[in-house]
Amino acid sequence: MMVDVTTQMTDSMLKTNAKVKPYFSILVASMGGACLYEALRSINSSDDQDFEVVLVIDNPEITKNDLQYEQIDSELKAKLFVIFNQENIGVTKSLNRGLSECSGQIICRLDDDDCFLPKRLSLVRAAAEQFSDIDVFTGGALVQDDHGSRYRLSVPIEHQDIANALARRNVLVHSGLNVRRRVFDDVAIYDEQYYFAQDYALYLRWIREGVKFKGIDQPIVTRSEGVNSITVHKRRNQALYSFSALALHHARLWGSEQSSPMLVVHAFIRFMAPQFLRQIARRFRGIRRVNRL
Repeated sequence: MMVDVTTQMTDSMLKTNAKVKPYFSILVASMGGACLYEALRSINSSDDQDFEVVLVIDNPEITKNDLQYEQIDSELKAKLFVIFNQENIGVTKSLNRGLSECSGQIICRLDDDDCFLPKRLSLVRAAAEQFSDIDVFTGGALVQDDHGSRYRLSVPIEHQDIANALARRNVLVHSGLNVRRRVFDDVAIYDEQYYFAQDYALYLRWIREGVKFKGIDQPIVTRSEGVNSITVHKRRNQALYSFSALALHHARLWGSEQSSPMLVVHAFIRFMAPQFLRQIARRFRGIRRVNRL
């Protein structure tokens, strides 16, 4: 077993070259809170069981002995590969560390405060087999906030619609991301300069590099938007990093038909808007973009 200065892997869960590679690798980065175990249980309810789970614990206070394995189903334990960071390195670096251990053909993301819906993997497999020229498959979410409001968040379906929407703001759910491994291997992994909005920066990079996206017209995860979620709790930080990614995107495309400097101006206005105005705008977009349950 190899141990470096930041990572320790569980002895019982080391991979071997003889192991048959799964179709899916499910990548989770977590601080090891209580919500993690609900997320893991949701994965185990999948209707397609050809997967592994690569879990990165980015909390030096949680070691191999502290992880609550008794809350993890025995079948899932056999598919679970855990990396313990010996110091907190952040979500972005943790995701890249986990990517290096993923062996599946398709890598699926899941935040530890979100959950799989049972048909996710079968829907993704069907789309991947039908659209061999597509490398990134994304889906919608069933969302609930702290006030009990529930709604369905949808994503654009066709590549150009996704690209056009991303040129304005991030419209994709990170936990709904499913990517052919070759995209991470041959195009780009997460940019570690982005402590927040690392998913948005990556989507825009992939768009510039010609990677093709496809939306699945069904929710594939459940998502919580509580006061402690990054989307809400660190909204200003998230907005600033998102603005940085968007500005870079249009700077790289400057002068092309795909670039519109006014979109950057609009993004800056959104960033500078007071919190209550952003909340109103978010709710208004929600009314327009989702089908309420």
